[in-house]
Amino acid sequence: MSNILLNGQGSEKLTVSSSSIGLASIPSAGKRATIRVTGDAIHIENDGGAATTNDFLIRAEEVVHFTDNRFNLTKLRFIRNSGDAVLYITYFN
Repeated sequence: MSNILLNGQGSEKLTVSSSSIGLASIPSAGKRATIRVTGDAIHIENDGGAATTNDFLIRAEEVVHFTDNRFNLTKLRFIRNSGDAVLYITYFN
């Protein structure tokens, strides 16, 4: 396994509520991301379809690493579990 140097490309703060949403401000060089979930849990969909409460659950205060460039960040979608959540996203090359 080789090491990959990740260079920061920017960040954003995103509120997740009752409607499925995607990442709002992916930098042009942003191919990877880490996402910290705060407030409440969220559900995530990674195929571009709308997220629902039946999708994969990520609990509040967890950090998810999308550092494998096989993930297409533009296809990620999020929806809250019960209360609103805030995502803190850091983008990398």
